[in-house]
Amino acid sequence: MDVVASEWLKMRTIRSTWWTLGTALVLTIGFGVLLSAATAAISGSEDGPSLGAVDAVSTSLAGMLFGEVTLAVFGVLFITSEYSTGGIRTTLVAVPRRSWVVVGKAVVVGVATVVVGAVAVFVSFVA
Repeated sequence: MDVVASEWLKMRTIRSTWWTLGTALVLTIGFGVLLSAATAAISGSEDGPSLGAVDAVSTSLAGMLFGEVTLAVFGVLFITSEYSTGGIRTTLVAVPRRSWVVVGKAVVVGVATVVVGAVAVFVSFVA
């Protein structure tokens, strides 16, 4: 638990993690709402498909493709940020078992992406 707590602290102090998580939210919700609005506008015209023929779930969640890429960038930035500053040396001195470091990083990245993904999907679907 100490390793997870230290990784959580690192995640909160790195600005790029917050920017990428925010970008994932904006892209997922933005593209979902944009595509849903465009589909509703097209289906309201005479030439467009009827509203019953449109899959509302897949239309509203179309932005997840962009959000997934952004969350993958988040994982890469979070895990590799220590290598650019040399902070990985301190981490490995404090926790000599590398498997615990990897597990700690995986838990923090996993929890953060699940929370952000769930919020983005819910808001995008409701909107």
